[in-house]
Amino acid sequence: MKLKLHWPAIFAGLVATLVSLIVVFAVADMGIDWNTWEPATSMMPDGGFNFNELVDPDSAIRQPWNTFSSLYYVFVGIFLIFLPYTAKSPGLSITSSKIVRCLYGLSIVVTGLGSAFMHMSCTFIGQIFDVVGMYLVSVFIVMYALRSLPKFSVKLFAILYIVINAALLYALIYAPNLRRNLFLALILIGLVLEYACNRKQKGFNFELLLAAASSLAFAYIVWQLDNHRGMFFDQVGWFQGHHFWHLFGATACGVLYAHYSRNYRISSSTP
Repeated sequence: MKLKLHWPAIFAGLVATLVSLIVVFAVADMGIDWNTWEPATSMMPDGGFNFNELVDPDSAIRQPWNTFSSLYYVFVGIFLIFLPYTAKSPGLSITSSKIVRCLYGLSIVVTGLGSAFMHMSCTFIGQIFDVVGMYLVSVFIVMYALRSLPKFSVKLFAILYIVINAALLYALIYAPNLRRNLFLALILIGLVLEYACNRKQKGFNFELLLAAASSLAFAYIVWQLDNHRGMFFDQVGWFQGHHFWHLFGATACGVLYAHYSRNYRISSSTP
C-alpha cells in the first residue's frame, strides 16, 4: 500500500501540537504549586513515581520528557480528523462520518492532553484526566469493532459509548487501582472483536490490524520495563520507557485508523 502524505492534515496536527505546547508552558508560568494538590496514586511515599523519569518536586513541569512526548497524541488525533472523507455510506463508517471520525480523533487528543497534565503535575486529578483519555480510545475500539452487526447505528454507538465511559469514570474515581487492568482488558477485547466480527468482510486488512496490535504490545512491554527505575532507561533525559509508550501508543492509533480506512475503501468499491 502506497503511503500518501496529506499536507493539510499534517499542518493541522503540527499547529495543534504547537498550541498544546504553548499551553503547557503557559500553565507552568502560572506558578502553581503541585505539592499542595492531592498526589496521584502512582506516587510513592519517598516522592518518587512508578515511572522511570525522576520527579522534580520544585519544577512546574515535574516530568518534562513524559509531558512533552504525550503531545504526539494531539498531533495524531488532529491529523486523523483532517484527513479527507469518503462519500457518505450507510451504517457506521469512520471514513465518511464526521461524528465518528471526530469522536475517535478527539479521544486521542484528550489522551495526549490528559497524559501531559498528569506527568506535568503528578496529581490525582491529572491521573483521572490521563486515564479518561485512555478509556475513550479503548472503548471506541471496542464499539467500532461491532460496526458490521445488523442495526448497529451511529445513535446506538453514541449511547453505548457515553454510558460505558461514564461507568468507567466512576470506577476511576472510586477504584483507581483497577485503571490499568481495565484499560488492558478493553484493548484486548476491542482487538479480538475487531478480528472476530469483521474478518470475513471483503478488504479486511489483517496486516494493518496486526501492526497496530504489535505497536501497542511493544509499547506496553516498554511501559512495564520503565517501572524498574534506572534499570533499563535513564532517569533524566529523553531516553525514557514511558516516553516510548506514548510514541508507539499514538502510532498504533494511527495504524488502526489505516486498518479501518483500508477495509472500507476495498469493500465499498466491490459491486
